[in-house]
Amino acid sequence: MSLTRFPEKLSGLVLDGADHSVGGDRGLIDFSNVGEAEIFDCVIERSGGFGLRLRACGGWIERNAIRDIAAGGIFTTDATGLVIDDNRVERCGDNGIQVWRSIRGDDGTRVEATSPRDDRRGARILAAGLTPIARGRGRREGSTCETASLCVTARAIAMTR
Repeated sequence: MSLTRFPEKLSGLVLDGADHSVGGDRGLIDFSNVGEAEIFDCVIERSGGFGLRLRACGGWIERNAIRDIAAGGIFTTDATGLVIDDNRVERCGDNGIQVWRSIRGDDGTRVEATSPRDDRRGARILAAGLTPIARGRGRREGSTCETASLCVTARAIAMTR
């Protein structure tokens, strides 16, 4: 489902892709240009592509179970103030959470209290498309991430260059 312009809300749904391919760069839930997407308290499972695929979207992804996904559990590009909070992401074929930008700069995206588990490539969050940052690493109070252009902590994603 590709949605544009208007606020979109999905809540309390079980979405089972039955392992069918969704084609190319698509997700079982696929949003583009949604200013205020709200996806919460859903189960997203067995997608033959990405679980959630968001392009140029803002809003909230909270308290979802995302599991048994062929590609990435959550893949967002060029977000506009997206909050990814308190999700359980398990058994994804290519990273649990991917946050990418096509240009350098802070887009306001935050990843909070969300930790990928049992990722087939090692449970991780992939930020900026290049720098894997494992849970527990990243910016800590009083320190900086000098080698990464994006740092993931338990509370936020912050640009460092």
